[in-house]
Amino acid sequence: MENTHILLVDDNINFISECEKSLKKFSNFRTVGTVNNGQEAIEYIKSNKVDIIVLDMIMPHLDGFGVLKYINSIKGEKPKIIITSIISHDKIISQLYESGIVFFLMKPFMIENLIDKITYLQEFNGQNGNVLDKDIILILNDLGVPRGLKGYKYLKEAIIFTVDRGIDGVEVSAIYKYLSDMYCTSPKAIEKAIRVCIETTFNYGNVKELQSIFSYNISTESGKRPIKNLFIILLID
Repeated sequence: MENTHILLVDDNINFISECEKSLKKFSNFRTVGTVNNGQEAIEYIKSNKVDIIVLDMIMPHLDGFGVLKYINSIKGEKPKIIITSIISHDKIISQLYESGIVFFLMKPFMIENLIDKITYLQEFNGQNGNVLDKDIILILNDLGVPRGLKGYKYLKEAIIFTVDRGIDGVEVSAIYKYLSDMYCTSPKAIEKAIRVCIETTFNYGNVKELQSIFSYNISTESGKRPIKNLFIILLID
């Protein structure tokens, strides 16, 4: 398996050190660099292979927005971006997703969550994973489902669960029970996370793609949204 080349960009030295230490425990991760501001990050990207960038937003000399602007100017394949920040404003987070980031982690967070996101990106790149997973990921990405929300992974697993068992043989309550057991949380928490994820998608997602799948089931003017089980079923179809 080819190593994943990771660049850590943050002015918090302790955070950088903790991340690097954790990543070294995984043989398929290779931390290729650690820098402390956006300008250093750009210089590093210009001369080194980087698959994934873990990027802080608030830094001296050049902030995360400046780094994103540079990355979006790169022709060809670009590094995938995981943002880590204390920023909590929904509008700014939405703008970050529109800029092409794949995950947003609110500080403080468990390092295990970062490892999970990097592993997920590695699987999506074809180094692991199966065809069904990739098909679902591509569809959710086309719709503009925010990958940084908890409901994203719940929604993905709900679709896989339903596909495996057949639409006619699955109750929504069974999906929530299955996911709650998988993620050691409550069915109510699963339901809420999926609901928030769907609502956010219809507020900030790709309207054209949403209309192509849900057609008369949604209305951008009235704000009408498909219920959760209908959302899942239509995606499976």
